[in-house]
Amino acid sequence: MDMNSYFASCEQHLCPALRNRPVAVTPVVVDSGCCIAANYLAKKRGVKTGCSVGEARALCPDIAIVKSRPEEYVKLHHALVDLTENCMHVDEVASIDEWCCHLTGKWREEAEALALARKIKERLAEFSPVMRCSIGIAPNRWLAKVASDMQKPDGLTLIRENEIGETISGMKLREICGIGKRMEQRLAAYGIRSVAQLFALPREHMRIIWGGVFGERFYLQLHGYDLPALETKRSQIGHSRVLPPELRSPQGVRACTFRLLQRACVRLRSEGYVAERLSLVVSSFGGESWKEEISLAPSRDTPAFIDALKTLWERRREPFLKPSYCAVILCGLTKRGDATLSLFSRQERCDDALAAAMDKLTRAYGQKVLTFGGAMGAIEEGAPRIAFTRVPDLETES
Repeated sequence: MDMNSYFASCEQHLCPALRNRPVAVTPVVVDSGCCIAANYLAKKRGVKTGCSVGEARALCPDIAIVKSRPEEYVKLHHALVDLTENCMHVDEVASIDEWCCHLTGKWREEAEALALARKIKERLAEFSPVMRCSIGIAPNRWLAKVASDMQKPDGLTLIRENEIGETISGMKLREICGIGKRMEQRLAAYGIRSVAQLFALPREHMRIIWGGVFGERFYLQLHGYDLPALETKRSQIGHSRVLPPELRSPQGVRACTFRLLQRACVRLRSEGYVAERLSLVVSSFGGESWKEEISLAPSRDTPAFIDALKTLWERRREPFLKPSYCAVILCGLTKRGDATLSLFSRQERCDDALAAAMDKLTRAYGQKVLTFGGAMGAIEEGAPRIAFTRVPDLETES
């Protein structure tokens, strides 16, 4: 189940005045801001995700540019998952606008599966006059995702096991999950320029093209085998921000990075990790990009990372005159119980107690009740920016 133009349709659901008109959503309502979502009326006029607000207004003068409200999108996400759960158990939430159900028993019969999908769509229409979804049904989750992308908006696509090649042959290679620009180029080097050619490839040839077992896994999924999901290891926790006009200065971007770091440290502790590297990324409107990284003893203590961030900023000799974006990333993650920490440090126990007290206060009263001095001037309103691949925990992050 894949929600259509999710952020934009959330805004139309919450604000009836936006219905029946083109809409784009942006974190910063200025011409240089980036459109993170657009509804289908806007897309028909050429407005794409990633274009600037100025470009969107030039392409579509009557477009409504709306400031994003992440906390509302998270609340609606949970309501929609509950709506689906009332029809069929949700096995996995893939992102804020996409989740999947594993069909069992009678639901594996084609007629029953289609009836279930239509029931979910009916419940969604009762919930909202503007929010719609595309549903894919297939022999495995990977193909179901492909199916959900085949018909938008408001699609319902079934891929039968004995008709997989025929059903997907009209798609472009880049429309298949897992095939990006580089893989498309690699496939072209092997003479593969269509989905039909890809589907006809022998299993061993895919292994050669992908350079290992991932090619074999791709073959099996493409041909309908229901494989267990790969176990993934968390490698980093980070936050980024497109800078609003009031923070586009050397002082503003510095304060913003300290604010992002504090939020990342709260997540690090809430998810039970320690980190041993800190990365800082800053880019400017002039195209300049700067990245620095520093290592430290495995830690989850905010002051320790603040000291590391100060060191990174000291390495920057020239100030950013027109900063536009910044990111802070905690890397080298290890579950706290698996990390080798000092056996003799009493300070570490004190730091943990202080962090626990601060986290308890921020959960109760919000992230703005306590902050370290370096972040002053960069305390944003509302919930944090939402990545499509992650649903923020509003209790710890808003």
